[in-house]
Amino acid sequence: MIRKTWATKINLVAFILYFAEPLRSNGKWEFAICVADKGKILGETTIISPRVFVSKPSNNLVNGYPLESIQIDPETEIYISDMSQDEQNRFWQKVIGKQLCEFVQSIL
Repeated sequence: MIRKTWATKINLVAFILYFAEPLRSNGKWEFAICVADKGKILGETTIISPRVFVSKPSNNLVNGYPLESIQIDPETEIYISDMSQDEQNRFWQKVIGKQLCEFVQSIL
């Protein structure tokens, strides 16, 4: 089972890398958020987070998040998969924190 999971992650990364030429490609993640209560939508938004995708993956594969090994933070040039937990916390706060807080405050 472990080999199959590892092989699947490697295949996914290899597949993405096939389409990631040239060596660096600007991209983005779009986080769609919707909050509902008792069938009524209270609010919805999309948060866009820019990324740089590269064709040379990091040596670190994060369990459950293999694409983080081919993404670089555009500001720091650090692979997402190479960030410490503190760096990841700061990264996520920087890229979606403010927009997420503003959205939550708007529906309270």
